[in-house]
Amino acid sequence: MTAGSGIMHQEMPSGNAKGQMHGFQLWANLPGSLKMTSPRYQDVGAKEIPEIIDDDGTQVRIITGSFWGQTGPVDGIAADPLYLDVSVPAGRRKSLKVDTYRNTFAYIFEGSGKFADASDPQGVLLEKEVLGQELNIRDLSGNRTLVRFGTGDEIVVRAGPEGMRFLLVAGSPIREPVAWHGPIVMNTQEELHQAFTDLRNNQFIKPQDH
Repeated sequence: MTAGSGIMHQEMPSGNAKGQMHGFQLWANLPGSLKMTSPRYQDVGAKEIPEIIDDDGTQVRIITGSFWGQTGPVDGIAADPLYLDVSVPAGRRKSLKVDTYRNTFAYIFEGSGKFADASDPQGVLLEKEVLGQELNIRDLSGNRTLVRFGTGDEIVVRAGPEGMRFLLVAGSPIREPVAWHGPIVMNTQEELHQAFTDLRNNQFIKPQDH
């Protein structure tokens, strides 16, 4: 979904037989010149996402961007992102090429593994229970769920004994200031204030030419 000049939306995933599900929501910033672009929605089914299985059993699903000769179905995103769902078999060491001009991170959501020391991982938020409450705590050492990489052209990972599944996401830096509050992202506090004023006055959703 591209929010652009403003869109009201609601998604109701059905989940499994117990009504349970998990998913990921990734926000990609728009440059200031495109903040007021016409909103749009892309509905992409699971069967439309290319899936490649390498000789060592590594599986990569390409949501957007190009990888291993395949291109994902989601397009038209200003940050020119690469968005991959990667599964590495137990004990396997895998090298994945990335573009040096993109900012890159990995989010591990199944299994375990280790990224090469040269990847220079940063601290991330970890869920911990403190006095009976689940809190997000920034931890600069120990286990990580999300790893942000420095500049380089490849990522090296070795999967743990149960294998490893992670999202690999990379995007071109926009290099503009960010003013963010709730569901609205602008470039300045003045723009942000105007957006919420428009929302309160029912002027947030702009009429579209058809």
